[in-house]
Amino acid sequence: MQFEKDVKKFKLDMYCPRCGHLVRAVPQTSPIYCSSEYSDTEAYLIVRCPRDFCDLAFIIYDRLDNHVRKVFPFPRTVPSDFHEAIPEKIRIDFAEAKKCWYADANKGVVVLCRRVMQQIALDKGVVGRNLKEQINDMLTKGLITRNLHDAAHEVRYFGNFGAHPRDDNLDDISDADAGAVIDIVDQFLDDLYVRPFETQKLTKKRTDRKTV
Repeated sequence: MQFEKDVKKFKLDMYCPRCGHLVRAVPQTSPIYCSSEYSDTEAYLIVRCPRDFCDLAFIIYDRLDNHVRKVFPFPRTVPSDFHEAIPEKIRIDFAEAKKCWYADANKGVVVLCRRVMQQIALDKGVVGRNLKEQINDMLTKGLITRNLHDAAHEVRYFGNFGAHPRDDNLDDISDADAGAVIDIVDQFLDDLYVRPFETQKLTKKRTDRKTV
């Protein structure tokens, strides 16, 4: 199988270890390709964040799935990195999920993302004996769309796979699985907390101008 060798075609999206922003990294060296009897999918290279004053970073690029698999040093992830509109308990758990993501602890990612989903349900005051019923109640109450409802159940499924040993290989959580789950939870936080908060600020500015 042939893998991409042109660094200009690499998908170098990453979270900068210094500034924490999601950026497209700028290569500073040619890739070094790791080849062994087990795998030849990885490329190693030095990159920099396009923002000012950020340090160089070393990345491992997965040419099979076309994504940055690991960044060194690990990006700093603390609850305060996330939007103020998100409740602190939820930010704490999501920061832990991000740390697991950077450390390739994929089972930890999906289990913590499931915990974030349940924290969201509790914060929104929905009813249900378990997360499955709580997600359904979020849809019934109009808190989420059908698409987000279906996505939330996928987070629940994968969180269960990560938490409970199985004999059907469903608990083998790949990088792609963990990345997709984290992206879904990020979307939830935007839709349920960040976007309403920012919209309310704009509305207040507009109505304040009318009263002047």
